[in-house]
Amino acid sequence: MKKVSLLSIFIFLVLDPIFAVTYDNLYVVGNACSAGWNPDGALVMVQESENTFTWSGPLKKDNGNQERFKLLTARSWTTSLTCNLEKAGHQIITSGGEYDLYIKLETDGKPDNAFQVAETGIYTIEVNTSSMKMKCTKIADYEDPNLVFTKETFHSTSEGLLNYRKLEPPTIEKGKQYPLVIFLHGAGERGSDNESQLRYGSEMFTNPQNRKDYPAFVLSHNVLRPIFGHSSHNRPPMMLQLSQSIIQPPHRPNW
Repeated sequence: MKKVSLLSIFIFLVLDPIFAVTYDNLYVVGNACSAGWNPDGALVMVQESENTFTWSGPLKKDNGNQERFKLLTARSWTTSLTCNLEKAGHQIITSGGEYDLYIKLETDGKPDNAFQVAETGIYTIEVNTSSMKMKCTKIADYEDPNLVFTKETFHSTSEGLLNYRKLEPPTIEKGKQYPLVIFLHGAGERGSDNESQLRYGSEMFTNPQNRKDYPAFVLSHNVLRPIFGHSSHNRPPMMLQLSQSIIQPPHRPNW
């Protein structure tokens, strides 16, 4: 009888997806966060104790692209922590709710489920690997830079075309002047899709509280090659032309 009991316990531990596991690292990944579905770019969670991890940042609700997220135990798909694996379907979570975590192995053939937030915002995720529970709490509002920054193209007769994004103050008071901020991206945001320049740093400008406290016009260009140095495709003249064309009255008397 004792042998049967020990065997039963062993089978339970192997088959039950919810049991205490110790991990050295946890990461947040998915198109609901800035990491996207690239495990190499997964966002590191802070280890608060042996079995607890936290992370804070923006999470987007489903806007038609099945925006969702899950947790990785390493920067690979080998092992992830996600929602119920018994049937296909993502789990929508509400702020402050606590949810079970299940171990998903890359080769187990189970549904590739993930979590989705009910509304876009800045969240804090708390994970306890001892209880295999996750709590996700909204702590602030958030505006997606790709939705707030408008897509624009500047046409220069001497330099060609320059893609850029534009952000305006939430409200513009007649007769009041606002700062013009030119946000120059780094090598990691080069591209031609007029989106990659918002990959890093843009959330500072779209933060609702920052927009309220520091209203400004913001321009962010998008290029494939360096804008400084010895490249034959330098863009400073175009940025200057763009800035001058915008601040010259009567085009934008508030700039």
